[in-house]
Amino acid sequence: MKRNQTVYVFRSLAIGGIVFLVIALRLHRKNEQLTDSNNKLMLQNDSVLSVNLQLQKDINYLKHHLDSFVHNVPEKQQLTAGK
Repeated sequence: MKRNQTVYVFRSLAIGGIVFLVIALRLHRKNEQLTDSNNKLMLQNDSVLSVNLQLQKDINYLKHHLDSFVHNVPEKQQLTAGK
């Protein structure tokens, strides 16, 4: 190879390496942003699940007490006594 060709090859490799590093750094930053966003969404999801579980417990509690109330009430109540 001639000297000019060698210089051209090394310059091309250097430029390729720099471009590669720039792309790698941008992808690393983007990955950090996505990781942070994912962590925030996971916390929100946990919070929503916690509220959902509490609401489900409350609904089951109310259903149980409503069923107990309905079963304890006589089917036919006399509205007036002695008529």
